[in-house]
Amino acid sequence: MIDAELEKVIGKALKLKELHRARARVLQLERELRGEATKPEEPPYIPEFLVQQPARPAVRPTLSVVDLTPKAAA
Repeated sequence: MIDAELEKVIGKALKLKELHRARARVLQLERELRGEATKPEEPPYIPEFLVQQPARPAVRPTLSVVDLTPKAAA
């Protein structure tokens, strides 16, 4: 695909996403006007690998002593 075609496809995808969001918003506003209970807006999708994990306790490194002095031959 050449760059111009790719930009065109990406532009259409973004526009479609915006239209879906706008339609959902219109439906929500119509429900509010009719006095129906409104559904809370869903939080944006966050991939699992980006979700912050609960804090773990800090691990304290332990230093091990290594004896590097030459051993005397017995």
